[in-house]
Amino acid sequence: MVRLLCRLVSVGAVVVFDLGDPDTFETAKTWVKEVKEFAGEQVRIVIAANKADLPTHAVDDGTARRFAKSVKGELFYTSAKTGEGVDGMFSWLAKGYTRVHIL
Repeated sequence: MVRLLCRLVSVGAVVVFDLGDPDTFETAKTWVKEVKEFAGEQVRIVIAANKADLPTHAVDDGTARRFAKSVKGELFYTSAKTGEGVDGMFSWLAKGYTRVHIL
């Protein structure tokens, strides 16, 4: 059912990984593939590097940026705890949605 809904209404997706857990970064790669498979290549992808408020990160900036670029996505550093980066991330996603539907 989720895949069907993705196919019908998706113009954007947020794929989140935990900056402190490299396994979640690897899993994010699988999620991006699934999103593109079921929502189409045109879907706008946000890569949310969560827990940006923590002092150390297991996934480095260069790796995260290269991944976002490779999937034609946009990288945002976010914190669910503090709210850092969340507004900007959703604003970027919404701007793309507006463009798609106004044109």
